[in-house]
Amino acid sequence: AEGAIPLSAPAAPSGLVCETNPGDTSITLRWDALPDALSGGAPVIDYIVRYRALDEGEPLQNGGSSMNSGRTTECQLQGLPLGQPHTFSVCAVTFVGEGAMSEAVVGTVPHLEPTQVEPPQAEVEPVQVESALAHQEVSVRSPSLEPYIPPSRSRQPTKC
Repeated sequence: AEGAIPLSAPAAPSGLVCETNPGDTSITLRWDALPDALSGGAPVIDYIVRYRALDEGEPLQNGGSSMNSGRTTECQLQGLPLGQPHTFSVCAVTFVGEGAMSEAVVGTVPHLEPTQVEPPQAEVEPVQVESALAHQEVSVRSPSLEPYIPPSRSRQPTKC
């Protein structure tokens, strides 16, 4: 038909950012919605996020893991290994097919620092106790300082 716009695969989304979530072991990705002018003449029906560990070496278009985010421009990934850098990219999908991959970003799920828990501090207040014995004099006798001689059956002086 004359004047019809030929359909093509969508362009790559832009504005991809990767955020780590403090106190959590997840990564959140956000990107700009693909404008109609760059969607190849068909509406975007899905976005696919592709990711892989940096040391895997294969291009994102050909491998790694993927996750569909639907029409939303945000995705939260959980379960990635702590401290392992990953590269992330996103593409738009129309009924024509997948579009080009966005520029990749790198993100790392941080190791969680152990929470320092301070032990509770007990407040101690002196207490004055009154007792019936508190003001009485007490005398203590020390035991006899004479050596102890066990009793014997008969005690007779020794003759030399």
